[in-house]
Amino acid sequence: MVEWRRLTQRESEFTMAIYIDVSSAVHGKAGLGRYADSLARALLRREPERFALFYNRGPNTWPPEGLEWVPARSVRAGYKPWRMAVWLAHLAGISFDRLLPGAELFHATEHLLLPLRVPTVLTVHDMIFKLFPEHQKRLNFWYLNAAMPLYCRRAAAIITVSEWSKRDVVAHYKLDPAKVTVVHEAASPEFALI
Repeated sequence: MVEWRRLTQRESEFTMAIYIDVSSAVHGKAGLGRYADSLARALLRREPERFALFYNRGPNTWPPEGLEWVPARSVRAGYKPWRMAVWLAHLAGISFDRLLPGAELFHATEHLLLPLRVPTVLTVHDMIFKLFPEHQKRLNFWYLNAAMPLYCRRAAAIITVSEWSKRDVVAHYKLDPAKVTVVHEAASPEFALI
């Protein structure tokens, strides 16, 4: 179910936005959640007026703490049904543009790229599901092996977190290396040399 709410004054003036998918942060998914949360906060510090959040929310989930002021759109669906809906929409050629009003770009921070007509960026953290299938749950293995080639082809650009991950993505999906940019993850500012 799509959740709509009355727009604030700031949001109603918000005509073009770069949406960041923070679903993994909302659901507290370890490393992926920290990545989405840290990325959103860093980008919002630089240009708060340019960004909006998107997330799939379940019961009792809300935007990450401290980001309630950021314009946001959400859908309310279970994790697995939402993943299946997104993948099937890609296969059927159904756009989800109406979910993201004013979008100029969408950044998928985990393995789920919305089917949109605006440019999209997909972060691929690793290819563990391909390289070490024995460490995957059966449904996750099936889904990622079916969906990721499509998502990688459809994304306007791909970010990987290492040169090695870039090589894996390019080799497995036969992508143009120019489409894939390495952006190394950094340690959180809370860590310091001792």
